[in-house]
Amino acid sequence: KYLNGNSQNVFDIRIPLDGVLSLKRAYVSVNSDITSLKNEYVKGAITASVKKEFGSEDFNTSLNLTNAELAIKAFNIEKKLGTEGGLSLAINLPSEKEIALKNISLWKKEAVAVGKKSQIINAKISGDFKADITPFSITSANIKNENFGRNSYVISYTTDKKTSMQKLLIHGQVLDLAPMIQSKFAGFSGGGKIYGSSMVQVALDNLLLANSKAIKSFSLGLKCVNQFCYSGGAIGSYNKRGQSLMLRLAKKPEEKFSTIEGQITDVGYLAEALGISKIISGGNARVKLQNKIVNKKLVLDGEIDLDDSITIYENPTVKRLATNDLFSKVRDKIFSEDKTIFNSMKIQFSLSDGVLDIASLIANNYKIGITAKGQVDLKNDSYQIKGMIVPGFIINNLFGIGNIPIIGNVVGLLTGGEGGGVFGIRYQYTKKKTDKEPTFETNKVSSFVPTTIKNLFDLI
Repeated sequence: KYLNGNSQNVFDIRIPLDGVLSLKRAYVSVNSDITSLKNEYVKGAITASVKKEFGSEDFNTSLNLTNAELAIKAFNIEKKLGTEGGLSLAINLPSEKEIALKNISLWKKEAVAVGKKSQIINAKISGDFKADITPFSITSANIKNENFGRNSYVISYTTDKKTSMQKLLIHGQVLDLAPMIQSKFAGFSGGGKIYGSSMVQVALDNLLLANSKAIKSFSLGLKCVNQFCYSGGAIGSYNKRGQSLMLRLAKKPEEKFSTIEGQITDVGYLAEALGISKIISGGNARVKLQNKIVNKKLVLDGEIDLDDSITIYENPTVKRLATNDLFSKVRDKIFSEDKTIFNSMKIQFSLSDGVLDIASLIANNYKIGITAKGQVDLKNDSYQIKGMIVPGFIINNLFGIGNIPIIGNVVGLLTGGEGGGVFGIRYQYTKKKTDKEPTFETNKVSSFVPTTIKNLFDLI
């Protein structure tokens, strides 16, 4: 997949003739001209030199990348063909089970138009890296990014095998995660080894996210044992005035779980920034979750309560649902000018091992109420959701908000029919891993008057 192209190589290898052979006592020099290279990361021509001196264990490597195009998109590392650039580093094998990359320097010198003039911009990634080979596991990394992409940050990752401790520190002016989010990259990981305890500290002036969104003055701290996080928090402000996230994680000594509580303003902004959804706008959320270990698996469960208006925009998926005859009868009432505004929304859920288990979701306004429960397998892109579409006044009354006049078009869309009573639409939305498109099925539930929220879910 990655080894292709043509190369011409000159080798110079010198070894002592006294009968004692070792890599340290040998001299190795290789000069290569590589052309027609084409893979996911590099395209073009490279000149490379590797040299290991007598008495040294370092393979000093230098690559001229000027005539190559470089694109490691998840990390925003890109260089155009013809732009001056290169990579140098020392490769060292401390033992048969370890590899170390020292004095890493990936650089480019690029002419950028500034108004009518051209300005030379220098970009550089420098640092060092060490890992166990079998099984592969990063043991330390120190990386400094200066101007590659829109970045200016320092990452430090260290492990202590004796205490089984890992530590990740990130700080700087700008960290651009947009390419990583858009490529669905899993993120930084220490590799195969799981350490007993870990600590994460992040302090950034600007955290750049997807869809031109950003969080300013972002701070994150976590302390964890065996992947169970017991202390920490996150805080930051959005580009829009007065919008922020503030979450706190804590554990009481007598409890076997930690709690995550806080407030997120403008959930829609954050959902778009994280690449989750572009169809949500507004909504202030109160978060109350528990983090715990169940059957040796990490479980996050609790509820998110949106106590402010949230706008849902109609998207192609919803429009496809309108081919269902029963849903099409209420769609135009739900969506006005391709959007609907819910006055409140509450979701109770559990997340473990990539499976989101929705115990209950309720969203409503004066016209319409929607309920849902089921499972979403995030790893396999499959789900099984079922719920009901009911007049909004029912949910308002069950929440104790008060009596809403049952007149005109407020509930007219879901009244009438058999006996002239109130009716709801029961739906099921499913997709298996092998399905190209989900299926949407509906049927009518006539003349029902639930007395509690639980009673409403019993009807699903």
